[in-house]
Amino acid sequence: MLKQENQAANIGEPSSRSSLQGVWKAVWSLQAPRKIQSFIWKACNNAIPINKNLFNRGIISCSTCVVCTDEVESISHILWGYTFAQATWEQSNLGHMLSMPVMVKFFDLFKHVAQVGHAREVALFAILAWNLWKHRNNKLHGNSNDTPQGLVYKAEQFKKMYEDSGTRKEDNVAVNQTSTIIPHWTPPTAGTYKLNVAVTLNQSLGKGGLGLLSL
Repeated sequence: MLKQENQAANIGEPSSRSSLQGVWKAVWSLQAPRKIQSFIWKACNNAIPINKNLFNRGIISCSTCVVCTDEVESISHILWGYTFAQATWEQSNLGHMLSMPVMVKFFDLFKHVAQVGHAREVALFAILAWNLWKHRNNKLHGNSNDTPQGLVYKAEQFKKMYEDSGTRKEDNVAVNQTSTIIPHWTPPTAGTYKLNVAVTLNQSLGKGGLGLLSL
């Protein structure tokens, strides 16, 4: 199913404006909760706090993957390229559309899936990528015993529960209404700093989290 790394040179050519718009439309029309749509959007924009990004910003001193403890932890590595991720995708029923090199950029991977997959397959891909990210974070905190088969099962059950809940249409309408006003991120000008803030709340657990990233 998976091609060799030396094919990566053919992937990741600059995308046209219309191509970009098609990818973002696919992201915000995913048949999945908005938190997963948001996660995929961030992953496509290289905007999730993997070790490579944190290391490049001087926040941590090591860019090694927290799961495989061997290679640099990039977004494509943690969601696609390393052994556990590859085994997880092999266990899914998405193999017919995942003939991509190990070193592919996540943006190009999602773009390919959105082009060749049906809506339900693209949604499962997004949920499984999100599960791989959760697996990484659980590993970071030492409390993950997931297997590739287990992650696939969780993704399939999550997707089924979401579809059965009857909230898909309303959820996606709300996201589509707000997605058009998401500003384009620009780096701070010379001599200034920019503070990015993210807040998440879990009402059922009565917990919340605040993330700050200074650039």
